[in-house]
Amino acid sequence: MNIMTFPLDVTDYSADALGAWFAARTRGVFAADGHYHITTKDNMSVTIGTGLAWLRMTEHWGVVAFNQDPVALIVPPAENATHRIDAVCLQLDKAENRSRLILKKGVPSADAPPPPVRNASFDEIYLATITVPAGAASIQPHHITDQRLNEAYCGIMSDGAKIPTQQLHDTWMAWFEELKTNLDEDAAGALYNLIGSLQEDMDVAVATLSLAVTGQQFTELDDIQICCGTFTNTGSGWQSFAFPREFDGTPAVNAHLVAVEGNVMVTNITRTGFQYQVRLPALAQTLTVSTGSFFTANSAPATSAHIASTLVTGATLSNNGLSRASGSSERIVYQAIFDGGTV
Repeated sequence: MNIMTFPLDVTDYSADALGAWFAARTRGVFAADGHYHITTKDNMSVTIGTGLAWLRMTEHWGVVAFNQDPVALIVPPAENATHRIDAVCLQLDKAENRSRLILKKGVPSADAPPPPVRNASFDEIYLATITVPAGAASIQPHHITDQRLNEAYCGIMSDGAKIPTQQLHDTWMAWFEELKTNLDEDAAGALYNLIGSLQEDMDVAVATLSLAVTGQQFTELDDIQICCGTFTNTGSGWQSFAFPREFDGTPAVNAHLVAVEGNVMVTNITRTGFQYQVRLPALAQTLTVSTGSFFTANSAPATSAHIASTLVTGATLSNNGLSRASGSSERIVYQAIFDGGTV
């Protein structure tokens, strides 16, 4: 009978004993907040940040991979005529007894990278996938898809309690794909960058709280309710918009236009909706100023005649700085958040 018991007093152990200690932990990063976060440099490279992750040597032997310094990886040159999807991979090489970060080149025109290798020789997780457009000269943030919450590729390490990161990932991607159908590539990229700047602060909460979605884009994170999406302006002047579901309290609402210069004013916010008005830059107009005259006495004292002097010559002024109410059909992105836990 060979039963390893760990830890016992005054007993020497090999690495597989500590590996058994980690065996209950699943593959994945420690948290999506700052662990193995990926950034770009406006060239054909990406940088992977520091962090902790777990991999598996065997079914009963887990290992921790601690990246202590940022690592830069070069993305292979783009294809000439088609796209490619590469993978940023954390790989455990069992024969070499070490882990490393590598970039796995995808198959041209394929819609997904090759799956992670998990066999007697290697154990892998994908931190991100990179869509490399045909002829691309640089990798931009919107080319990168964070896969750390995707359990098929990575997931959040769990020890006992199961965190539904796949559900969170699928919900996020479904919302973003729907939004991209209404935006051109440049606008989608700009929005992705904006969301990415906030995503690190949200990932820990999203990865550790239960998620329920009903109707369109209405999300509950315990005490926090979030509703977001896009809609089309229905006319000029003040209009009404109804949330897909009633909030438990009055939310904070932010709204802005998609790919159109202007702003959205919001008022009368309730649990069920809000009123809004779209304001666009004024159309170019010209305002004409009339001329006029004033009279002064003749400088010669012997006469009583008056002299006419021009007060204003003909001039034009522009009212381009003023705003005007819109017509209709502008696309609007909105976010509504109610924090029920705020005292």
